[in-house]
Formats: sequence, C-alpha cells, structure tokens
Amino acid sequence: MSDKKIRIGLISDYLSSEYSENLIRGITTYCAEDDIELMLFPVGDLRPKNELYNYNFQFSAIISLIKSENLDGIIAASGTLMHEISKEEYEKFLHSFYPLKVVNIAAKFPGIPSLVVDCHQAFDALIQYLIDYQKCKRFGFMGVESQSEEVALRTQIFKDVMKRNNIPEEDIVYWKSNFEYSSAYHCLTDYRREHGKIDFDAIVALNDDTAYACIDFCTKRMNMNVPNDIIVTGFDNLQRASFSNPTLTSVNQQIEFLGYSAARTLHQYIRGKKVAEYQTIRAKTILRKSTAKIKNAQESFVSDSYITVDSRTSKDFTNSFSVSEWYTRRTQILQASNYYTSLSPSTSLQNIGGNITNNLRAFGFQAAAVVVYENPLIVPNYFEEFPLPRKVRLLAGFDYSTQFNINNYPEPYYFNPHEALIPKDLFNFPPCGTIVSSLFTGNTHYGYMILRLNDYDLAVYELIQKTTSNQLRGSFNFTRLYEEQSQMESQNKKLDLIANTDELTGLRNRRGFMELGKVCLNLSKEMRTSGLVVYCDMDGLKKINDTYGHEAGDIAIKAQAKILSKAFRSNDVLGRLGGDEFALICPGLSENQLKKIQDKVTKACKEWKKTSKSEFDLSISMGSIKYPTEIEGYKMDALLPLADNCLYLEKRAKKQKKLPLKILPI
Repeated sequence: MSDKKIRIGLISDYLSSEYSENLIRGITTYCAEDDIELMLFPVGDLRPKNELYNYNFQFSAIISLIKSENLDGIIAASGTLMHEISKEEYEKFLHSFYPLKVVNIAAKFPGIPSLVVDCHQAFDALIQYLIDYQKCKRFGFMGVESQSEEVALRTQIFKDVMKRNNIPEEDIVYWKSNFEYSSAYHCLTDYRREHGKIDFDAIVALNDDTAYACIDFCTKRMNMNVPNDIIVTGFDNLQRASFSNPTLTSVNQQIEFLGYSAARTLHQYIRGKKVAEYQTIRAKTILRKSTAKIKNAQESFVSDSYITVDSRTSKDFTNSFSVSEWYTRRTQILQASNYYTSLSPSTSLQNIGGNITNNLRAFGFQAAAVVVYENPLIVPNYFEEFPLPRKVRLLAGFDYSTQFNINNYPEPYYFNPHEALIPKDLFNFPPCGTIVSSLFTGNTHYGYMILRLNDYDLAVYELIQKTTSNQLRGSFNFTRLYEEQSQMESQNKKLDLIANTDELTGLRNRRGFMELGKVCLNLSKEMRTSGLVVYCDMDGLKKINDTYGHEAGDIAIKAQAKILSKAFRSNDVLGRLGGDEFALICPGLSENQLKKIQDKVTKACKEWKKTSKSEFDLSISMGSIKYPTEIEGYKMDALLPLADNCLYLEKRAKKQKKLPLKILPI
C-alpha cells in the first residue's frame, strides 16, 4: 500500500458470533493504541457441504478485495474458517494472499506466524473435575462435524480422559452438530425419539451455544434440572455464561487477548521485526453453577493453574448487564427494521443510491458505502476465484471524516476495484474497524458494502447487509424490467413504423394513412373544424412502366411523393395508398388553398423533368371532398371514396383538355 498508515484486515467466517466479537475487541484495542487502520472481512463458508443449495460461500467473493493494494497484512481466524476444508487446503488459502503479511489464529502452519490457544490442560482438568468432584460416570459429548484441528484436539482430549478413568464406551454417547444451537437441539431431539430419555450425568459441549441448546432441551423438553439432574459444560466462555441461569461452566480461551496479541504480532511483522513462528496462550476453565450438582464440591475445590471458580451468581449481572444489553439490542434491531421498511424494491438504481445513503446516515453510521457491478454476476457453484469486474459503480456512500457524500456527485461514479477497494481520499479506515461484506442473494452477486463499526451489535451489520442485498435485487430487477419494457416499446414503435410505412417512398402506407387519418378527423370533430380529404392519382404511370421499365416507374413514384411532401403543409396527413395513388387529410385547408398547392405541384413536376433530364413527364391529378359532410360527417371510410369520385371528374376533365378543380357539393 502507498498510504502512510498501516492497514490490516481480519478474515473470519462471520462476525456476529461472540467469538468474533471478542476477537475484534482485542484487535481494535491494539489498533487504537498504535493508530492502525482495520478492515473486517466476513467471508462465510469457504466450502459448504452442499455447494448447489448452500449459498453462504458467496460471502467469500470479498476475498478478491484482500490484496496489497488495499492492505498491508491480514489476520486469519482459522478456528472459524477450517470447518469444511482440510489443513492443506487452508494453508494454500493463506499462501494465496502473498505478498501480504499473514498471521494465523488457532492453528500452526510452517512459515506463517501463528497464535494458538492451549486448551489441553484446561479441558482435561474440567472433565477430570466432573469425574472426581461431581462423580459423573455417564457422558454425552456434543461434538462438531468439522475438519478443524481444534475440534479434533478437543475430541481427542475428551476420549483420553474417558480412557484414563476407565469409563466404558457404552456409557458415552457422541453427537455431531455444526456448532449451532439448533443443530445441537435437533441432535438431542433425535436421541430422545430413539431412546425415550436423556440419562446422562453430564453433557460436555464443544462451545457455549450448543451447551445452551443442551440446557434448554433438558429443562424445557425433559423437565430436568441443571445441575441437579444433569450437568452441562460449554467452551469459549461467552458473556452469557456469567449471567445465565444457571451460570455456565466453560473454558476461557482468552479470545480478546488472542486478538490483541495477533494484531501486535502482525504489526511487528509488517514493520520488518522478527516475530515468533508460534505463540501459545493458555486457556483456563471457569467453574460455575451448571456443574454444581454435588453441594459444596466447587467451594471445597482448590483452584489449580488450569481451573478457577466463579462464585458470582446470575443476580450479580441482572441490572448491570443483561437488562441494559437487552434494551440496547432491542433499539438497534428496531433501527435495522426501520431501515428495511424505508427501502422499496420498486425503485430504480438511479434513485436507490441516494435513498440508501440517506437511510444509513440517519441510522447513525459515520461512514458507509455500497459498490455495485454494472451487471449482477451469477455464480451458482463454489468458486476458486471470484471474477471481480474491472469497472464498478459507487452507488451509495458517505464519510463524515472526509466530508464525502455521493449525493453531491451529479453523474454516476465509476472506478476500478482492482486498483482500490474504494477511491482514495473518499473514505477513512480508522482503528475501530470497517466491515467489508459481499452483497448477494442466492447465486447472484450485486457488489460489496463497506460499514464503519460503531457500538451496534455485530448481528445488526449482518441484517443491514442482507437488507441492502435484497434492496439491490429488487432495484436491479425493477431497472431491468423497466429497460426491457422501454426497449420493447421502442421496438414496437419501430415495428409499427415499418408496418405503417411505404417502403418505396417513406410515406405512410394505406394502413398507416388510415390509422392516422382517423385520428386526425376525430380531432377535427372534437374541435368542430373543417378541412379537405384529397385523393391523388399519377397521370401516365402505366405508360412510363411500359415504355421505360418499372425501375423508371419507381423513380417517378418517389419523385411525386417528394413533390407532394414539399407542397403540402407539415400537419397534413399524407400517404401512398398503393400503385400510383396518394391521399391526404388536410385539416383547416380551404378549396382556394388547395388550388394554389395544386399549381405548386404542377410547377414542381415540370421543374423536376428539367433538373433530372427525364425522358418522361411527371403529372398528378387531384380530387377533394370537404369535411364534415351532412351525411358522412367525419367518417374516414366514407369520405375517401367521395374524394376518389372527385378525382375521377378531374381525370375526365384533363382528357378534355380542361383542368378546373372539381369540388363535390355537400
């Protein structure tokens, strides 16, 4: 990067988990101390189990933005990213960011500075405590279906303790969830359906979310008491573990300190300082009420270096944390809901950018941007590399610190995302962190979104990202349909013009003349005005065709059409009815005016013969009827034959060497 300030990024699957929140809290703390810019990239599932139907991997489109043009280095949270890919695949993934400096969290890789949490002794001590102090003999193990080294290690520790204490396999049940509450709940539901009961002394869960699923299932579905009837333990020591009822025994991985240490290591690495290839942070088990089955067991337990006792109760946190947190998050969700309802899918892209900008400003963000591709990208299956376009549009955006607001730009703002995540000097990336997330619905990508972190719950950012994605889907579809409709209307006009135009002369053909002529007569009827219907027939066209050929006849017809167009007024409706016949609707034209036009036409025909040096003469006869008539009024179909009759009289008069214009009496 060419910027003076160092800018780093964090790559995680999602940001709304408390694990990620603690990690970010530690990273931002260090970044604030050294004035380092921070960007957060939630890349989703790197490879979902079902590539055809699980679209969460689409989050990883933003990986294409993680490059040296935008960052100096990255922290990768492998504990959240390696559930569905092997260690070899993940190592290849890390190396793909070269020449960026990379620090990894939760797994060791040769040549890459890595920070890991040593949970072995703490987790071992926890399970041993359950056996020795709580007299547990039958265990349920809520594991995880994952290729993560952490998951494999925790599972192996549990098995080793079971084996060391001679706990037989028939007294242990293993489940595999996906680290989520609902998945663990379903595991227990299926087990109960098959066995009819939950008859364990303890359930050991590999994270706190699944531990709460176990507590809720046992208390609500089985009418059991935790810990009197069954003990439940978690892992990760989320905030809720301290104030839930019962409070939850869990393993504290010191995630916040882990994030702080990772940021410090990456900073030193970027500055060219030597850093340790591997660093270890020691975890510690915290005993709480969910493992206090045997009275006074925890009180009599002597804390060692891997286990400590949290003697506080949920009441200690009720007023100071849980209620205030509930109110704050409720307010944030309501604000996100207002953002959702304030947008309209029936809004074109031309208008939606300003709406999004104004709504995000009203939301309270200090900086935000929405970048869209000119055309949405359809990516139905897992991609090794996202096809990032070279031209994108800054659709919405503002930054109070730079005084940038896209609404002040009258023209669409385009740039190349391969050169910069967002054009330089428009946007700042402070130590508090800026989230960069992919905007998509299903298999369709619209662009990416940039949101500066504030005090909102991270789940709110995900809700805003999804709301904006849905808005873009609606706007792109609305714009596409509008453009297709406009294109169709234009095409229909072209087809209609072709269908109503005489190919030889460019005048209206019979169909076009009749349609427009009726409109003209109806308008005259509404305005109660009069005019003339004129019927024309070229003189001697058959002789021209027979003597000089049909090509000469076509020349004569085109010349006559041009002369008529120039002689009559622009508001007169002129058409070629076929062959050598022409007709006109002339609103407001009098018989005397028509006579002057007829003389002009006769003169123009003679001049044409001279200038074109034609061997044949050009001449045309006209008959007219004044409208409205007493009987036919403004009826086109009736007036035209009457004008034709007048033409017949004109033709006969010419044969008798008389040229008076005959007007049929009304």
